[in-house]
Amino acid sequence: MPVLLAPTGGIGLFNGAGDRAAAAAAASRGIIMAMSTAACYSIEEVASAADRKPWFQLYPFGDRDTYGSLLERAAAAGFPGLLVTVDMAATSRRERDIANAFAVPPRLTARNAFEAARHPRWTAEILRHRRVVVRGTSNTHGRPSLSGFISEARSEAVRFGGHLIRVTWDELAWIRAHWDGPMGIKGVLTADDARRAVDCGADLVVVSNHGGRQLDSAIPTLRALPEIVEAAAGNLDVVLDGGIRRGTDIIKALCLGARAVMIGRPFVYGLAVGGQAGVEHVLDALRHELATDLELLGQPVVRDLDESYLAPH
Repeated sequence: MPVLLAPTGGIGLFNGAGDRAAAAAAASRGIIMAMSTAACYSIEEVASAADRKPWFQLYPFGDRDTYGSLLERAAAAGFPGLLVTVDMAATSRRERDIANAFAVPPRLTARNAFEAARHPRWTAEILRHRRVVVRGTSNTHGRPSLSGFISEARSEAVRFGGHLIRVTWDELAWIRAHWDGPMGIKGVLTADDARRAVDCGADLVVVSNHGGRQLDSAIPTLRALPEIVEAAAGNLDVVLDGGIRRGTDIIKALCLGARAVMIGRPFVYGLAVGGQAGVEHVLDALRHELATDLELLGQPVVRDLDESYLAPH
């Protein structure tokens, strides 16, 4: 199935099993998950959750020694691929988070203490796993956790008025030189960046606007997709991220040249409801819808989909 689980930070807040449950669900359905730098579990813990290893998503926080150590750990843990996110030089003003007083790391307030008391099953699950993104946590090997790296990087960026992440093409070339497996770049929205990704040695690009949560009024990813596919010219795979909710959404992206799509919110909803089984249910529902829609189109092979299946607009 041409569906990947997008890197999504802090999912231990939705279900205590978090990243481990998502990795196991993806492996059970034979698809790729990208583990977020902002995971609630360590690289080693997620690697041990399933025989089919996830890819590792990297935010290049801090200096090369800092995020270079994450690359080394991911390689040592057997992660086959790397996805570098480039569209988060700063954290946007997320008004829903502000309204809900959400912060990373989470702060204990009277409001969220009241909400926790209203949801005892959720609270018990969180306390059992203890996998909320908390500053200063460490993994089973005593090294700083991913959430710890992020908290430190955020505080330093605020303290010095700098960028949370500073990604340049030279930096991406350095990462490419220090990663032996496939490498993707997530957050591409222009044809020029797709061409430069080819020159940089990337194997794929993810057309993404960060779920619409970063730059206000950024172009919708489906609109950006055709020119990026054309610019890629078969030299790298193109994956669409954002807005995938139904089987027909997958088909539209494939018709416009995407090799696959990523889902974020849908699998997190499944995780919140039922842990690993909930994520598997979401994937099974998408697979069933996709198969049915392909039958209704009279085209059983996803690789043979093209623009001829789309109505003119």
